[in-house]
Amino acid sequence: MLGYHKKELGYRFYYYFLSVSLSTWVVFEYKYNVLFYLCPIKLMFTELYEAFFCLVWLSLGVSLVWTLPYLIYSVLCFIIPGLYLHEKRNAFSLIKRLGFIFFIILVSYIKYLLPFAVFFFTGFMSDHLSCSIKLIDFVNFLSNIGYLSLGTTLMLILGFHLNLSEIRKWVYSLLLIVIGLLTPPDIISLILLWIPLCLMLELGYYVSLLKLKTKKLS
Repeated sequence: MLGYHKKELGYRFYYYFLSVSLSTWVVFEYKYNVLFYLCPIKLMFTELYEAFFCLVWLSLGVSLVWTLPYLIYSVLCFIIPGLYLHEKRNAFSLIKRLGFIFFIILVSYIKYLLPFAVFFFTGFMSDHLSCSIKLIDFVNFLSNIGYLSLGTTLMLILGFHLNLSEIRKWVYSLLLIVIGLLTPPDIISLILLWIPLCLMLELGYYVSLLKLKTKKLS
């Protein structure tokens, strides 16, 4: 039985790897369309290999988001047969909720936060002050948006299941330390990531309180 599950897991990993590879190749074929859609201003690169690796990394990132529904489906198909009925319902509900919230947050960040950040920071240009954005810096900024989307999703779910009134300061302190270790060593990046995550924690917590009060009233 264990060998069967290992074989199934291997097949699922192989098909997911194949889907990511094929979708990365497709996105790479339309790399300039994707890049111009995400950043409708001119970018530059200074290293010989910079453009190639940045565009491959961009294609891979888009592919991972694109194939996320298939990954969720594969995970559900692998774990659900070994669960009880109520566990299946809870697992399906949790994974579906995580995927839906992640997509909503990611699309919102790309549609609203990304253009706002680009045009806000490039808005300081003048006749005597120009801005040349490096391709690698923009791709890194896109990666940070992806990490922020995943982080805010997890914080929303975590806040929904935690009683923050008792451990709020410890959670915020731990979150600050983790972000400080993962982000570049500057206070601006730290604050820009820490505040949205804290807000999502609070949102999840107050949604859980509202749901609890609604159950008591009913």
